[in-house]
Parts: sequence; C-alpha cells; structure tokens
Amino acid sequence: MSSSSPILLMFIFSIWMLISYSESTDYLVGDSENSWKFPLPTRHALTRWASNYQFIVGDTITFQYNNKTESVHEVEEEDYDRCGIRGEHVDHYDGNTMVVLKKTGIHHFISGKKRHCRLGLKLAVVVMVAPVLSSPPPPPSPPTPRSSTPIPHPPRRSLPSPPSPSPSPSPSPSPSPSPRSTPIPHPRKRSPASPSPSPSLSKSPSPSESPSLAPSPSDSVASLAPSSSPSDESPSPAPSPSSSGSKGGGAGHGFLEVSIAMMMFLIF
Repeated sequence: MSSSSPILLMFIFSIWMLISYSESTDYLVGDSENSWKFPLPTRHALTRWASNYQFIVGDTITFQYNNKTESVHEVEEEDYDRCGIRGEHVDHYDGNTMVVLKKTGIHHFISGKKRHCRLGLKLAVVVMVAPVLSSPPPPPSPPTPRSSTPIPHPPRRSLPSPPSPSPSPSPSPSPSPSPRSTPIPHPRKRSPASPSPSPSLSKSPSPSESPSLAPSPSDSVASLAPSSSPSDESPSPAPSPSSSGSKGGGAGHGFLEVSIAMMMFLIF
C-alpha cells in the first residue's frame, strides 16, 4: 500500500499539470517582435507590460531578441536587484527563448549585459495557481407559458326534477239515494178492542183531544222508514165526531171511529 502512494501522487500531479498546460496562455514579451532589446521606450516599459496580465502556472512567456547583442538570464531576486549573474541562474542565447512558468511565485529575468539591465532591460512576473474552474450554473429555464386554453370543468350532473304531482281526480258526486218506498208492514193480529165507555157517561171529545186517542199514522211510519217523504206520511185527518150524535146512535158512531182508527194503526 505504501509503494503505491507515490505512484498515485505522481499520477495526480501529472494530470494536474496536463490540465494546467491545456489551459495555459502564451505571452510575447512586450507584445511585439524583438522587444527584448536596448534602448527601451521607457525605463519601466516591461514592468508596466507585466502588470497588465495575470500569469498562472503553465503559462509560457516568449523572448524575441538579437542573439548577437542580447541574452536572457533567469536569476534570483538578489541578482535581479543588482543586475548581477554571480548566483545560480539559467542562460538563454537562442534569440527565441520560450520559458514555461512551472511554479508559483515571482520569476526574474535580466539581460546578460549589466549596463542594459540597469537601464531597464529586465522583467519580473508573478505566477499564481490556476483557479479551479467551476462549471457555470445552468441557464435558468424559461418559464413555461401558461396555456390560454381554458381547462374544461367536468359537467355538473343535473339532479332529476321531482315528478310533478298529478292532479288527483275530483271525486264525482255520488248520486243521492233515491227515496225508498215505504215498506208495507205485515198486518198484525187484531187485539180485542176494549169496550168504549157509553156515550152517555163520556163526554164528547173535542177536536183537539181526538189525536191523543188515535195516534197519527205519520208517527208510526216515521219510526219504520225515516227516509220517507212527508207527502207520503201525512195521514188524512180523522173525522171529528159530530156533536149532534150525542143522542140516538152516538155510541155507535164512537165505537166505529175507534175501530177504524185501530184498523188504520194496524195496517200502516
């Protein structure tokens, strides 16, 4: 496991360098050909140029110059300040020097001629770590347009209307019962008549007292048939006894009238 760790670290570093180099930028010093030369437009021309850019690990800077009169030296900060080449440094004389910036920090470059370096032919660049490129956020999705089509509502179920009450047939008037005929009662057995008092002893009945002796047939008929008409029930008035019959045959007329009244009572 321990032997595989360095290999894994080297693999990760190689991938990181490859990504850095793939995103690197190539810069031409002074933005023009043969800009690494003396005299310069101003003493701080190269310093001003470097301040316009941001260098990261993996970038490349290119020096173009006349290799017969000039050279490029990578030096430490102390030699950069005093324009000397006594310490460790790297010399370039090819006239088209390409330097890859492999580490962070300040990189110092000076001319091989001390007089030219003091007059401004030197360069210091600041190298930083490549920023981690975060994936840009996805563009916001456009809002979905609202559909103008109205949403159909489910049809409302109509309740059945209650059946209208059918008109009840008016009861037809029942025909009035026709008056029944008065039933004729069967003749009852004749009861023996009580002997009437002699006309000499009894007073002659007045016309007002005669109905009490002989009840009218209408009362007997009404008790038997209540629906009979008055016209059928009205009896004929009993003949009042004549006042002249008090002598000579008055008793016979009185008995006859009582007998007739009893007969009519039994018949009706």
